[in-house]
Amino acid sequence: MSDTWICRQLRETDRTEIARLIASSDVQARLYVREAQAHDLWWFGSVARDGGLVGAALQVEGTTATLIEAVPEATHVLGHGLLQHQKMVGKDHGDRHVVRGPAAAMARFWQGFQHNGRKVVADRTATLHAAVVAAPSRLDVRLADVTDHKLVVEFLGEATLEARGFDPRRTGREAHERRCLQVLQAGCAFVARDGGAAVLVAELGYPTADTALLEPWFVPRPLRSRKRLIAQALAPLPGLAAVAGRTLLAFADGPDLAEAMALAGWTARATYRTIEMQG
Repeated sequence: MSDTWICRQLRETDRTEIARLIASSDVQARLYVREAQAHDLWWFGSVARDGGLVGAALQVEGTTATLIEAVPEATHVLGHGLLQHQKMVGKDHGDRHVVRGPAAAMARFWQGFQHNGRKVVADRTATLHAAVVAAPSRLDVRLADVTDHKLVVEFLGEATLEARGFDPRRTGREAHERRCLQVLQAGCAFVARDGGAAVLVAELGYPTADTALLEPWFVPRPLRSRKRLIAQALAPLPGLAAVAGRTLLAFADGPDLAEAMALAGWTARATYRTIEMQG
């Protein structure tokens, strides 16, 4: 219980405050946050008792919740509040549930929410890096096309298996293949090759008007110690037409990839934490 904050489902009348909360955080802290007016989302937040100020909130889309914070104290209260809310209304069983956000804010939220009765199947941190200026490369780095479909299916399948613990090539191969084809047709995949051998495959998204995000991107494990080779694959990406005019962002999952990004001229911007639960 807090004397300052109450936790509740956010309503239509709170949309102005949700928009203010989003606008007040920097772009690295709101990568996965959609606009306040999106009507297919469910919002749960910490609201100031003495007014409508929203200090922290979760944007829930399906089984994925994204945390956004303005006031650290409100985030701690939010974890406790959501736990109590679930005790009152019950919880969905069986599905995987994901909570993600900036690592420091996630630590505060998790203090209050960790005893939720679900099994944690993954708890990952990754550092967000940014690149603005392209550099030349000796590798063949280009936008992937439909002739790369099989490669993209395999590499993005491996990326999902590493990140989330399940393999879409086994659990729903047709759907995974169809989605990869859509990514290729939209011009949203890159491939880097060294003498014909694939070094990197990446999917490109646009979280905001002035940013582009590589997620997922995958380098085969046997190549991850070859940091200069990975740097050669990453260096020209900011200069490709699909990224033009935007800051290119990507997460480094582990020290080898982080070192490769630094060699390619990328800089660390923020650390994210993702917790995945079952039950």
